[in-house]
Amino acid sequence: AWYNRYEALSSIYDGLVAIETDPDLCASIDCDRAQTFAKFVQGYALGYLALNFDSAFVFDETVDLETDVLALQAYPAVMAAAMGYLQEVITGTSGASWSLEPGWILGLPLTAAALGQYAHSLMARFMVMVTRTPAERDAVNWGTVITHIDAGITDDLMIDGDGYNNWLNDLHWYGSNPSAAS
Repeated sequence: AWYNRYEALSSIYDGLVAIETDPDLCASIDCDRAQTFAKFVQGYALGYLALNFDSAFVFDETVDLETDVLALQAYPAVMAAAMGYLQEVITGTSGASWSLEPGWILGLPLTAAALGQYAHSLMARFMVMVTRTPAERDAVNWGTVITHIDAGITDDLMIDGDGYNNWLNDLHWYGSNPSAAS
Protein backbone atom coordinates (compact mmCIF):
# COMPACT_ATOMS: atom_id res chain seq x y z
CA ALA A 1 0.00 0.00 0.00
CA TRP A 2 2.81 2.44 0.86
CA TYR A 3 5.18 1.82 -2.03
CA ASN A 4 2.52 1.51 -4.73
CA ARG A 5 0.88 4.78 -3.70
CA TYR A 6 4.20 6.63 -3.79
CA GLU A 7 5.10 5.01 -7.10
CA ALA A 8 1.87 6.48 -8.49
CA LEU A 9 2.55 9.86 -6.88
CA SER A 10 6.08 9.87 -8.30
CA SER A 11 4.80 9.16 -11.81
CA ILE A 12 2.22 11.94 -11.47
CA TYR A 13 4.96 14.27 -10.23
CA ASP A 14 7.02 13.54 -13.35
CA GLY A 15 4.06 14.12 -15.65
CA LEU A 16 2.93 17.37 -14.04
CA VAL A 17 6.47 18.76 -13.92
CA ALA A 18 6.91 17.85 -17.60
CA ILE A 19 3.73 19.74 -18.49
CA GLU A 20 4.83 22.73 -16.42
CA THR A 21 8.35 22.89 -17.87
CA ASP A 22 7.51 22.16 -21.52
CA PRO A 23 4.82 24.54 -22.81
CA ASP A 24 4.90 22.82 -26.22
CA LEU A 25 3.75 19.54 -24.66
CA CYS A 26 0.14 20.72 -24.50
CA ALA A 27 0.13 21.00 -28.30
CA SER A 28 0.43 17.22 -28.53
CA ILE A 29 -1.66 16.06 -25.54
CA ASP A 30 -4.86 17.14 -23.84
CA CYS A 31 -3.28 18.86 -20.84
CA ASP A 32 -6.61 19.56 -19.12
CA ARG A 33 -7.43 15.85 -19.18
CA ALA A 34 -3.92 14.84 -18.09
CA GLN A 35 -3.80 17.33 -15.23
CA THR A 36 -7.28 16.46 -14.00
CA PHE A 37 -6.48 12.76 -14.07
CA ALA A 38 -3.24 13.51 -12.23
CA LYS A 39 -5.23 15.25 -9.48
CA PHE A 40 -7.49 12.18 -9.31
CA VAL A 41 -4.49 9.89 -8.79
CA GLN A 42 -3.07 12.27 -6.16
CA GLY A 43 -6.38 12.34 -4.30
CA TYR A 44 -6.84 8.59 -4.55
CA ALA A 45 -3.30 7.74 -3.46
CA LEU A 46 -3.12 10.21 -0.59
CA GLY A 47 -6.61 9.28 0.58
CA TYR A 48 -5.72 5.63 0.86
CA LEU A 49 -2.43 6.49 2.56
CA ALA A 50 -4.42 8.43 5.16
CA LEU A 51 -6.77 5.48 5.62
CA ASN A 52 -3.98 2.94 6.03
CA PHE A 53 -1.29 4.80 7.97
CA ASP A 54 -1.14 7.18 10.91
CA SER A 55 1.11 9.53 8.94
CA ALA A 56 2.44 9.92 5.42
CA PHE A 57 4.24 12.34 3.14
CA VAL A 58 2.19 14.73 1.02
CA PHE A 59 4.19 14.49 -2.19
CA ASP A 60 3.08 16.49 -5.18
CA GLU A 61 4.42 18.63 -8.01
CA THR A 62 5.07 21.56 -5.67
CA VAL A 63 7.90 19.68 -3.98
CA ASP A 64 11.38 20.77 -5.07
CA LEU A 65 13.38 17.56 -5.04
CA GLU A 66 16.64 19.52 -4.91
CA THR A 67 15.90 21.47 -1.72
CA ASP A 68 12.74 20.31 0.05
CA VAL A 69 12.83 17.84 2.90
CA LEU A 70 9.50 16.10 3.29
CA ALA A 71 8.13 15.55 6.78
CA LEU A 72 5.58 12.98 7.76
CA GLN A 73 2.15 14.52 8.30
CA ALA A 74 -0.62 13.11 10.46
CA TYR A 75 -3.42 11.30 8.64
CA PRO A 76 -5.93 14.20 8.98
CA ALA A 77 -3.55 16.50 7.08
CA VAL A 78 -2.89 13.83 4.45
CA MET A 79 -6.64 13.30 4.05
CA ALA A 80 -7.20 17.06 3.78
CA ALA A 81 -4.70 17.14 0.89
CA ALA A 82 -6.45 14.18 -0.75
CA MET A 83 -9.82 15.88 -0.47
CA GLY A 84 -8.38 19.04 -1.99
CA TYR A 85 -7.13 17.12 -5.02
CA LEU A 86 -10.46 15.34 -5.44
CA GLN A 87 -12.20 18.70 -5.30
CA GLU A 88 -9.88 19.86 -8.09
CA VAL A 89 -11.03 16.82 -10.10
CA ILE A 90 -14.66 17.82 -9.62
CA THR A 91 -13.84 21.35 -10.76
CA GLY A 92 -11.72 20.09 -13.68
CA THR A 93 -14.39 17.73 -14.95
CA SER A 94 -17.28 20.17 -14.71
CA GLY A 95 -18.41 20.87 -18.27
CA ALA A 96 -15.40 19.08 -19.79
CA SER A 97 -16.00 16.95 -22.90
CA TRP A 98 -12.95 14.70 -22.85
CA SER A 99 -12.86 11.02 -21.89
CA LEU A 100 -10.18 8.84 -20.40
CA GLU A 101 -8.81 6.11 -22.60
CA PRO A 102 -9.65 2.57 -21.40
CA GLY A 103 -6.00 1.94 -20.50
CA TRP A 104 -5.81 4.83 -18.03
CA ILE A 105 -7.92 2.89 -15.52
CA LEU A 106 -7.85 -0.64 -16.89
CA GLY A 107 -11.10 -1.57 -18.54
CA LEU A 108 -12.85 1.58 -17.43
CA PRO A 109 -13.28 4.21 -20.14
CA LEU A 110 -14.61 7.21 -18.24
CA THR A 111 -16.05 10.47 -19.47
CA ALA A 112 -15.01 13.61 -17.64
CA ALA A 113 -18.42 13.68 -15.96
CA ALA A 114 -18.03 10.07 -14.76
CA LEU A 115 -14.56 10.83 -13.36
CA GLY A 116 -16.09 13.74 -11.45
CA GLN A 117 -18.76 11.39 -10.08
CA TYR A 118 -16.04 8.93 -9.06
CA ALA A 119 -14.26 11.75 -7.21
CA HIS A 120 -17.48 12.59 -5.34
CA SER A 121 -17.89 8.94 -4.34
CA LEU A 122 -14.31 8.75 -3.09
CA MET A 123 -14.79 11.93 -1.07
CA ALA A 124 -17.86 10.45 0.64
CA ARG A 125 -16.00 7.21 1.33
CA PHE A 126 -12.93 8.97 2.67
CA MET A 127 -14.95 11.30 4.93
CA VAL A 128 -16.51 8.30 6.64
CA MET A 129 -13.62 5.83 6.60
CA VAL A 130 -10.90 8.15 7.92
CA THR A 131 -12.60 8.48 11.30
CA ARG A 132 -10.77 6.55 14.00
CA THR A 133 -12.32 7.74 17.22
CA PRO A 134 -15.86 8.38 18.44
CA ALA A 135 -15.08 12.11 18.46
CA GLU A 136 -13.97 11.99 14.82
CA ARG A 137 -17.11 10.07 13.86
CA ASP A 138 -19.26 12.61 15.69
CA ALA A 139 -17.54 15.43 13.76
CA VAL A 140 -18.40 14.01 10.33
CA ASN A 141 -20.62 16.35 8.37
CA TRP A 142 -23.17 13.77 7.25
CA GLY A 143 -24.97 16.31 5.09
CA THR A 144 -21.81 16.76 3.05
CA VAL A 145 -21.32 12.99 2.86
CA ILE A 146 -24.85 12.62 1.45
CA THR A 147 -24.22 15.48 -1.00
CA HIS A 148 -21.15 13.64 -2.33
CA ILE A 149 -23.05 10.36 -2.47
CA ASP A 150 -25.88 11.99 -4.42
CA ALA A 151 -23.35 13.48 -6.87
CA GLY A 152 -21.33 10.26 -7.04
CA ILE A 153 -21.37 7.18 -9.22
CA THR A 154 -24.66 5.40 -9.72
CA ASP A 155 -23.48 2.36 -11.68
CA ASP A 156 -21.16 -0.44 -10.70
CA LEU A 157 -17.56 0.10 -11.75
CA MET A 158 -15.65 -2.89 -13.03
CA ILE A 159 -11.91 -2.42 -13.30
CA ASP A 160 -10.51 -5.29 -15.38
CA GLY A 161 -7.01 -5.42 -13.95
CA ASP A 162 -4.53 -6.96 -16.33
CA GLY A 163 -5.55 -10.59 -16.56
CA TYR A 164 -3.92 -11.41 -13.22
CA ASN A 165 -0.44 -10.74 -14.56
CA ASN A 166 0.34 -8.20 -11.86
CA TRP A 167 -2.90 -7.80 -9.92
CA LEU A 168 -3.18 -11.33 -8.55
CA ASN A 169 -4.89 -11.43 -5.20
CA ASP A 170 -3.71 -14.70 -3.71
CA LEU A 171 -6.62 -14.98 -1.30
CA HIS A 172 -9.10 -14.54 -4.14
CA TRP A 173 -7.23 -17.08 -6.27
CA TYR A 174 -6.97 -19.65 -3.51
CA GLY A 175 -10.58 -19.04 -2.51
CA SER A 176 -11.63 -19.75 -6.09
CA ASN A 177 -9.34 -22.78 -6.36
CA PRO A 178 -9.72 -24.74 -3.11
CA SER A 179 -7.66 -27.68 -4.39
CA ALA A 180 -4.66 -25.37 -4.84
CA ALA A 181 -4.63 -24.46 -1.15
CA SER A 182 -3.91 -28.00 -0.01
